[in-house]
This record gives sequence, structure tokens and C-alpha cells, in this order.
Amino acid sequence: ALLAESGCTLVYGGGSAGSMGAVANGALSAGGEVIGILPKFMADLEWGHPGLTRLELVEDMRDRKHRLLTDSDAVVALPGGCGTLEELFEDQLTAADLIILNKADLVSASDLAGVRAGISDHMSRRPIFVEARQGEVAPEVLLGLGIGTEDDIANRKSHHELHHADGHEHDHDEFESFVVELGPISDAKAFAEGLKALIVTHDILRLKGFADMAGKPMRMVVQAVGSRIDTHFDRPWAGGERRETRLVVIGLHDLDEAAIRASLAALAG
Repeated sequence: ALLAESGCTLVYGGGSAGSMGAVANGALSAGGEVIGILPKFMADLEWGHPGLTRLELVEDMRDRKHRLLTDSDAVVALPGGCGTLEELFEDQLTAADLIILNKADLVSASDLAGVRAGISDHMSRRPIFVEARQGEVAPEVLLGLGIGTEDDIANRKSHHELHHADGHEHDHDEFESFVVELGPISDAKAFAEGLKALIVTHDILRLKGFADMAGKPMRMVVQAVGSRIDTHFDRPWAGGERRETRLVVIGLHDLDEAAIRASLAALAG
């Protein structure tokens, strides 16, 4: 809500659940403009927020990240998964004026100093560090209202830009994702246990989607970050809706897609 009340437009990942959905709903409730950037395969899985000012669909995760960075004037990172961490440390920190070190009361002074040094060693500029406890930071400080960083934007190049400036060429697809469609699942517990082993074997970063549980009137949502897996039934299958199991697999480049597909098919039975 504070973003909307401050006259800021929210540009975010386009999702309706979790912290993404909460931030979007807060801005919308205060009358703010909210623009979502969502890969097409996520829209197919019904993950897009239906009430945004505008929801823009892009081809893949790479395009989503590029649009989020280029369409924004400032970045606020909330707790997330591997993609959030990669974006934070590769791009956002290099352009930061202010870095909040939250939960500082839970670590020793020497560990906190190590965090500061570890971040500073990878930056050409020296940003301001603010230590916070229980998330208690003035909103004006957190959002940097009135600082005017746009006047120094030429000196705030991302890791991507700096890498190219040094004459390096690299693959722009750090992450790889694909969708797997399966039939009904007979044993939810065995399926979840099998997913854990599959994730470890192939270094899968995230796996999410929904499953058709045989004999159940509701579809089961599957969310996995690393080997941590959460499942729950979210809604009944609609009349005339095709029942299916549909999962998105996300990992670093060079995933063995054929082997993962075969393993998932075997788990589904």
C-alpha cells in the first residue's frame, strides 16, 4: 500500500500467491497501478494475478528477468527462492544505495561483519548498510524516497552490463525450464518421496504445478524448492475441465530433460 500511496507503480512477477500476491494486493487496495510480467507457461498454469492493471506475458524466465530490471527504477527484494537470490546478488546489489541486513540480532557481530565484507568485496561502490531487527525499518528509508539515485544511474551498471563491458560473451540462459504433463497419480506420499530423490539426483532448483490425484475431487498443488516439498488441495476440478498432472521443472542450464521426464512418468505410474 505504501508504494501506491507514494505514487509508485509496482512492476513485479505477475503471480497471485505468496509474497508476490500480497504485495500486488496491497498496492491495488490503495488504488495503485500494478504491472505483472509473467512467462507464458506460468499463465497456462493459472498462476497469473487476475486483477492487475496490466499483465504482460513473455516467452520465458530470461525475458521476465530482463523486463523486470529494465522496466523498473528501483528494486525491493523480498524473501524468495533461488531465482530471487540470483537476481539479488547478480544485479540488484551492484546498483544499491542502501542494503538492509535484517535479523541482525540473530547472528554474532563477527558474522555480521563477514556479511558486510562479503558483499562489499563484490562491489565497486560502497553502499550504506542498515542493520534491522524484526524488520523494523522506516518505510521512507527502505524505499529511498527523495534520494534521487536516477542522477547517478550511469554509474550503476548491472553485473550483466559490466561483464559485457569487459569484452566477455556468455550464454544468457542461466536457467532452464520445461513443462511435464502426466496422467493421474495414485499414491500422493510415494509421489512426493520420489520427487525428492529426483530433485537431488538432477539438481533441480524448483518444481511446481498441480497433480490429478486418482479418486480425489480436488486437484493437488505441488511446490518444491530444492528437496523441500509442499502439497495441498486448492480447488475442485471444474465441470468439463480436463484432469491432468502438470509440472514445471526449473534448474540451471543443461538439465537432463529426457531423463527427468522419464523419471516423472515412472513416478506417475
